[in-house]
Amino acid sequence: MSRWRLAVGAAALLVLCVPLFALWRIRGLEQAGWLAAILALAPLAIAVVRWIGGQGEAPASAEGVAAAAADLVAVVRGDWRAEAASRELLGPEPVLSVRWSAAPADLADHREVVFGRRSRRFRMDGDALRVVEALERVPTRRLVILGAPGAGKTALAVLLTLGLLEKHEEGDPVPVIFSLASWDPAEELKTWLVRRLEEDYGFLQRASRYGKDVARRLLEEGRITPILDGLDEIESSSSPLAMTALNRSSVLDGGVVLTCRMEEFRAVVESGDVLTGAAVVELEPLRPREVVEFLRKKVPHGAHAQRWEPLLAALESGADRPLAQALSVPLMVSLARTVYDSPSSDPADLTDRRRFPDKEAVEEHLLEKFVTAAFGGTASDAARAERARGRLAFLARHMDDLGSRDLRWWAIARRAPRRRAALLAGTVGGALLEALSGAGESSLTDFVDAMARSPLLGDRAVLATVCGYLFSIVLVGFLVRIAFNPHEPARLNFRFKVTKPRLGNLGWSDLRLFAGVTFGLSIPFFALAVAGDIAKSGFSANLSGSYLLGTAFGSVVASALIVSGFALVLGTVGWVAGWMFKLEPHSSASSPLSSLKDDRALAFFLSGFTALLTFLVALAGLGSETSAAGAAWRLVSALGSGVAFGLAMSAFACAWPSYTLSRLWYALRGRLPWRLMGFLEEAHARGVLRRIGSIYQFRHARLQGRLVQDAANPGGP
Repeated sequence: MSRWRLAVGAAALLVLCVPLFALWRIRGLEQAGWLAAILALAPLAIAVVRWIGGQGEAPASAEGVAAAAADLVAVVRGDWRAEAASRELLGPEPVLSVRWSAAPADLADHREVVFGRRSRRFRMDGDALRVVEALERVPTRRLVILGAPGAGKTALAVLLTLGLLEKHEEGDPVPVIFSLASWDPAEELKTWLVRRLEEDYGFLQRASRYGKDVARRLLEEGRITPILDGLDEIESSSSPLAMTALNRSSVLDGGVVLTCRMEEFRAVVESGDVLTGAAVVELEPLRPREVVEFLRKKVPHGAHAQRWEPLLAALESGADRPLAQALSVPLMVSLARTVYDSPSSDPADLTDRRRFPDKEAVEEHLLEKFVTAAFGGTASDAARAERARGRLAFLARHMDDLGSRDLRWWAIARRAPRRRAALLAGTVGGALLEALSGAGESSLTDFVDAMARSPLLGDRAVLATVCGYLFSIVLVGFLVRIAFNPHEPARLNFRFKVTKPRLGNLGWSDLRLFAGVTFGLSIPFFALAVAGDIAKSGFSANLSGSYLLGTAFGSVVASALIVSGFALVLGTVGWVAGWMFKLEPHSSASSPLSSLKDDRALAFFLSGFTALLTFLVALAGLGSETSAAGAAWRLVSALGSGVAFGLAMSAFACAWPSYTLSRLWYALRGRLPWRLMGFLEEAHARGVLRRIGSIYQFRHARLQGRLVQDAANPGGP
């Protein structure tokens, strides 16, 4: 230990011991004993948390890694089968399939690098069912899937994932889909992949079953095949950096699948590099004959089929080139089915060349009508469908403002007007907190005493009222400001912070934090103490140097007492939360609804348990009063402190409070429904949204873009 650290430690010990000695000389042994007990309990609580937090978290063994891989196979298979069924990618027939073939040679690495010496024997083409075979034929197990917007790249990635899982044997890598929309290439790829695994498949954090950091071990040992969907969804200026990061990442040595739009991938290659050692295939456009056969099998017999005949005839004859071009990708075929599913609609409208002179006009029409058709269908549903469209447009604009394709429920708060909400809640809640809380106990008590002895509109009464009210507004406003700051779902984050051994590695940085908070808190305490004495005794108070020095010294002691008491509360709450909220293996991956429920449960626990502990610590720290009025004051002060810190703890650690406040704010304004999560679940069931782990995305980036236009249009919904 260096000399300066030893000196700082001795000085800190002196700062703690001298006030105890002075308090013993002035107030007696009882008050000094209370202070010493609380100051001693905080380090003791931290030591207990350090010891317990480090137990039972041995590094993941080979058996733990194998068990995690086996559990991951079952979870990924079950979840993506359900998602594929909702997207109508699986049987029973008919299923609209796409064909693929080798992309232009200038978009891929040298053929000898990809296939080795036997490169001439391999021919890359086939349909969706043969994509697994194509990946297995590539020695590097690296594949890039290119295509036009809506061509079915993500759908093919899902089918590839399910195909690999059907053939999976023990020891094989597990295919896992990751949406690249949430990756910033400035962050190391492995770090991002580990975080996505732990958030989307939270059971991997169960150290008692698998060992510590099993997600990282799975990646480092090649037990995961990342299916990276949507390189084109990364900001174009960052795409070359992303390709460089992919080529340098060691976690992709065992294989990787990458999807991207054709034009964007060509731009990346021209400005940077290809994906080293990867075969590159391109999705082919649908032929009119394939679309006609698919629609004839999908449309029921009778009147429904007759409505579609003019459109099918135009496709078969090749007379309507814009229509055939628009329906050459699976996305537009699916949108057309939904838009014209209602018996009151007429698919023949799409053959009107005056309304739809080109491919873009057909596509824009289908994108515009899709959401209303998905939520409507009958005339009675029209108003409800328009409301749904307006709400989805608001969410699309929110995502666009964040520069993301991911709809995270906990990020809704990022659009909330935090300053106005904090001011409003601070004004309303400040008066309540002022009445309940004994914040700044002795000084504010002086204010109350001065008010009682002063005329109703005396200067001292005004000073007391203004100071107490402003203090309450600042405190409650600060809590609301915290509550409107978006967090990640707390079940994962809080568990991560509580149980990782680094919590036990408390050192000089923690001591500096303690000292900084203590002395920072002593400044307002000193100001309140001086102001309180002025309010009580008038401006003729003896503000001598010894008085100011004593007041400053007492403020430091009071601050250390409060900070130590809060450390005791925080350490105890953290340990109990880490013990109670252990992650168990799930039957499925973390969904948006399940992550919301987990976070809400932890928020209720943290607020209640923290409020209880703070109440007890504050009750002990406020001393003893024999009179009924004094006892009531202690009780109300401790209760107010408990409520304030309980709400602050849940708002700081969890996402549910900020989500709830923001959701209610926008529901009152009519921008979002009261039951937002239920609405999102319905949108997913109707095919407007797709689900990837704990996040939603719009079915396609073009649909999100269209809704953003609606939100920006003053005449729109």
